[in-house]
Amino acid sequence: DVISGDIDTDLAADACLETVIEKAQPGSIVLLHDSVKARPRLEAMLPRLLAYYSNLGYKFLPIPLQSSRPSPPSLASQHNREC
Repeated sequence: DVISGDIDTDLAADACLETVIEKAQPGSIVLLHDSVKARPRLEAMLPRLLAYYSNLGYKFLPIPLQSSRPSPPSLASQHNREC
């Protein structure tokens, strides 16, 4: 729910860092971009961002990957439907 602005080539890494620090609250999800366009700002700000919040006692957790496709039915459920 916090967009860093790292994709904006007109912004400096410091501005992106300040945006995150000003807007992030406990439980926030911070959007950073892993792209060629954002790389200079991401590389400059990410270590500082992690250090800032680590010093405040925050922990960083990955968001589990989830497929948007439904799981295929199991063979057992297919067999039960056909019987």
